[in-house]
Order: sequence, then C-alpha cells, then structure tokens
Amino acid sequence: MESSSKASKVRFNPNSIEGGCFCCGEPNHWMKDCRFKNYRCVKGNLQHKMKFGTSSTDLNKGRKFLSCFGQNGCKGFKWLDELIVEELQQTAMKKDEEELKKEELKNEDDDLLHLKISINKNIEMCASGSVVAVSKLVKLMSKVEM
Repeated sequence: MESSSKASKVRFNPNSIEGGCFCCGEPNHWMKDCRFKNYRCVKGNLQHKMKFGTSSTDLNKGRKFLSCFGQNGCKGFKWLDELIVEELQQTAMKKDEEELKKEELKNEDDDLLHLKISINKNIEMCASGSVVAVSKLVKLMSKVEM
C-alpha cells in the first residue's frame, strides 16, 4: 500500500486574523490586542479591570459581557454589544462636532473675505462685517505698527 505524499497540509499564518477576536468578535484584531481586554470599570473604579464573560442563561445564551464581579464587591457590568454601540455613537458625535467646528471656521474665514474697510483723511475708520470678523481685524491692527 502506498501512502499519499500529497496529503493536504494545514498552514497556520500568524498574521492572518480571519475569524477575528474571540472576545469581542470584531474581525480586525486578535484577542491579545482587543481594546476591551483590561477595560476600566464602567462604575468608575479605576483600580478594577473588567473581565470577559459569556452568558449561559436561556435569555442571553452566548451573549458576551464585561464585569468586575468579585473585585471588592464591585458589581460593574456591561453587555459588550451595548458597549460597542455606545462607543460608535460617541465616535459619531465627535465627528459631527469636528465637522461643525470646521464649518464655523470656514464661515469666519468667509466673513473676513467680505470685510470692507474705508479710511478718510482724518484716519477715521469704518468697518462693516460680522462681529467675529471685525474683532479679528481689530486684533490684527493692534499688532501692526503705524
């Protein structure tokens, strides 16, 4: 009997993250690099690091959670899926705030473009535009030597 030398070989690629993290289930990292590993207590106790768990109750079977149970009586607990949703919402809010700030800065720059200055012989000045634009002008002019 001949043994097949062409037996299929299983190769392990340590750089492959196919399947994802065993803790949070996200596909872009391994468990050792999970941002939820050693997560700070949701109750605010900075000494506690939350640990992963998987529910075995009928109602939530297989659902992942973080908890501080057993650490000096702390009852910090959070469902992992809810925590991920909260983080996504916070990230979206931060992006919205950044976009709003960018828009405000753009509007201020546009105000400066439409600022009109007129100076007569007596060096009296009249400026028209938004309060922000005029304030910026006054600050700039106070720095200029005349």
